[in-house]
Amino acid sequence: MPFKAKFDELKINVGTTVELSWRVNCSVNAPIINYQLEFQEIPDGQWLSINVPAQLSLQTTEEELKRIVEYKQSYTLKGLNKGTKYRVRLRDKL
Repeated sequence: MPFKAKFDELKINVGTTVELSWRVNCSVNAPIINYQLEFQEIPDGQWLSINVPAQLSLQTTEEELKRIVEYKQSYTLKGLNKGTKYRVRLRDKL
């Protein structure tokens, strides 16, 4: 079972684009294969959802399968409203 994902510092590219990056620890034996990125306008916008395929390294040895490792992932969220605040959350799918 993976640990909760932690977001890194946001990188705002343009007023309508934000680059999100995060890290999550989980077993090499049961890696996350997809993330469900959800976001909403604050204070009460509708939650929108995007499926983000995980970036995985497929080469593992038998010893590595027992380890907990940190996976890094990023996604650029585009088409946001300029000057608007958003709430973002992640759900992982094993």
